[in-house]
Amino acid sequence: MINTLVVGEIKDGKLSENSFDLLKISDKLSDRTSLVLCTSSQDNVPLDDIKILPVDFIYLLKIPSLDIDRGIYDIDTYALSVFLNSKDFNLILFSKSEYGSVVAPRVAFRNKKKYLSDCTGISLKEDLFLIERPIYGGVAIAEYQVSTNISPVFSIRSGLQNLDDISNNKIAAIEEIDIQFNEPHPAKMIEEYSNDSLEEIKLEDAKIIVSGGRGLGNEIAFEELKKLANLLGGALGASRAACDAGWIDHSLQIGLTGKTVTPDLYISVGISGASQHLAGCSMSKNIVAINNDKDANIFNVARFGVIGDWNQIIKSFISSIEDLSLK
Repeated sequence: MINTLVVGEIKDGKLSENSFDLLKISDKLSDRTSLVLCTSSQDNVPLDDIKILPVDFIYLLKIPSLDIDRGIYDIDTYALSVFLNSKDFNLILFSKSEYGSVVAPRVAFRNKKKYLSDCTGISLKEDLFLIERPIYGGVAIAEYQVSTNISPVFSIRSGLQNLDDISNNKIAAIEEIDIQFNEPHPAKMIEEYSNDSLEEIKLEDAKIIVSGGRGLGNEIAFEELKKLANLLGGALGASRAACDAGWIDHSLQIGLTGKTVTPDLYISVGISGASQHLAGCSMSKNIVAINNDKDANIFNVARFGVIGDWNQIIKSFISSIEDLSLK
């Protein structure tokens, strides 16, 4: 009997799409699924929505709210570690989001559990979890066999599940647990926190991403890409080379040392297609590459390729979209 714990995330008063991905995976693998959420008095938890999810139990860990802990997640790490120490699960699933990337390995370490990050496939064979994850910058896929008896922690790449048919015929039991944060007060590492973000749409959640690289030539060029992204209802991204050049903030970096994305459409502009960048975008459903170098590696993974001056191509693209929107 496989008993799985899904560590969910609340975004803008709703359960995140990443969390739905995890629930879909657990529904296929598990005999019993539990969902745990860390919540503070400031969080708006959608109880009416989550209690009809395909889960058997929902645990709400009530934690103190501290502004200086935002992005550090010391309190969430502590709460989940204490919670797991009192429960018995065969499998613990996190999303490979900013939250999961920070919290999951720390929780695994504190509870002496094995950890695998950025998993793209998971199945069950007898008493083994069969795991797939990219290695060598995404140019190869490694397969792992992990015993169901050691209660491993996995972080799962988001956007890989079809959520249309997720359903449930049961109402979950909800338990609230007060967590007292007894560790030393977190060091004040954040002097000021702003809700303003360069990402109007989170890269991890975006269905369409327009991403620029060194081939753009300067930071002003990203204004054109941002305009295109806004017209398409998508998000803006960048390669490491563009970020290192100071043309755009590192929070928008996609790749091995940046964010991993799985949009329906990934438009690459002026990006050569180094393996480090492809590690972050190769799981996109459709890649469109725009580059003036016909031998650029990005064309090897692109579904559609356009060779030419990116500036002329993007401006023509924007003009066509604007014309269509007027009709």
